[in-house]
Parts: sequence; structure tokens; C-alpha cells
Amino acid sequence: MNTFKRLIKEAETDFYVLYRAYVFLLSSGNAKILLNNAQVQCDDEEAKGSVTVLNVIQQFITDKMEFCKLDDQRRAMMKAKTLLRLLAS
Repeated sequence: MNTFKRLIKEAETDFYVLYRAYVFLLSSGNAKILLNNAQVQCDDEEAKGSVTVLNVIQQFITDKMEFCKLDDQRRAMMKAKTLLRLLAS
């Protein structure tokens, strides 16, 4: 969470860091949770720049439907692992 918050703060002034924050979210495995927690914390602190960055990332992900793809990929991997375990026993 701290790494993501730091990236969001830096992304207020650097577009490359905005991309890194996006990649960090996608690779974390907890993207929805990180994004929701960061939004709650930014609302408490009233950081307008961070809220804007989070909104941009969320809109981009929503447009790209990355969360749905990640969930589908994880489900497929879990099914494959379960199938391999069944075949191995």
C-alpha cells in the first residue's frame, strides 16, 4: 500500500510514474483493494492531485476492462491447477 501511495503522489507530476502505478496495480494481485483503499485515504487527506490521479487510473482500467481480464485469468489458472492436482492423484 505504501508503494502504491508513493507512486500516486509522484504521478501527480510525472506521467511515466502514472504508467508505473498502473502496471503496479495490475501486477499486484490486489488491484481493486489497493485502488479502493487509496481512494478512501485520499478523500480523508483531501489531496486533490492524488484523487485526480486515482480517477484517471480507475477510468483507464474501466475502459480497458483489465480487472475482468485479470479475474478471468486467475479463475482459469485455478481451474487448471485443480485439474492438474486431480490428474496427479
